[in-house]
Amino acid sequence: MFAEPLKCYVGSKGMVHNVLKTDFAENECEEGMKHCFDSYSNDLTEVTASCQTLNTDQKLLDVCKVGCQNHTQLEITVCCCDHDLCNLPDSEKPTDQPAISSAKPQDKSQHLQPPT
Repeated sequence: MFAEPLKCYVGSKGMVHNVLKTDFAENECEEGMKHCFDSYSNDLTEVTASCQTLNTDQKLLDVCKVGCQNHTQLEITVCCCDHDLCNLPDSEKPTDQPAISSAKPQDKSQHLQPPT
């Protein structure tokens, strides 16, 4: 049996041509990857989110030992987590729902028959 791939948010938020742009999406990480990352400025005007890859720098992986690391001189915090969709502050998580729901009725009695 194969484990489900880890899901992380990927994308960024920041100023582009003097306009604050936000673009985050759910993404399945590469097979065998165990960590999601996010970094954000102290005022949350700049945020990045990503999956671990085979090329992830060891210094970034070291953050996973502590969860989050604040770099006071840079005014940025870098975080690492290891469960689905854990890598964005709540205020930045997309609020739109998927177009197709996978929910299925539990009780067949919910399917009403038309009157005869």
